[in-house]
Amino acid sequence: APGGGLGGVESFLELSNEDPTLEFAESLLKAIPETGSIVAHHQDAEITVLEQIAQRLGGELSERLLALIPRFIDTEQIARAGYYHPDQMSSYSIKRLAPALTGRGYDGLAIGDGMMAVAEWRRALRPETSAEEREAVRANLVEYCGLDAELMHDILERLRELSSAADG
Repeated sequence: APGGGLGGVESFLELSNEDPTLEFAESLLKAIPETGSIVAHHQDAEITVLEQIAQRLGGELSERLLALIPRFIDTEQIARAGYYHPDQMSSYSIKRLAPALTGRGYDGLAIGDGMMAVAEWRRALRPETSAEEREAVRANLVEYCGLDAELMHDILERLRELSSAADG
């Protein structure tokens, strides 16, 4: 709801070499309330993954996952419709938009972008990676992904504030 908090945050991160698809889908469906919007930045990527998982799993889980898709709202699309700041440097990526719009970004994180997140996740899966390194990667990935969620929320709230100010 407008002005509402981010709500409870639950992380799901599998660092074994087992297929986490079913466990992830069940965890996701448990974590998302039955109603309300699902905020994403560049929703097409999230929707594509949901569709792939739904296709893999089939059945009732597939139907429940696909039912989430119409609930998505995309902070990138909303910003493109009426916001631009020169600090974005012609980009609407969350890495450029969030600092320009909210004053917060990914500086200071051990993992600061998606490519690095994937590389670190893969490193954590290697058998030669120590348990200590694996836990450090886990903590860094949870921090990075958590900031993604916070920034999407903050972007949406800031755009609402700007829109209200422009209307009033």
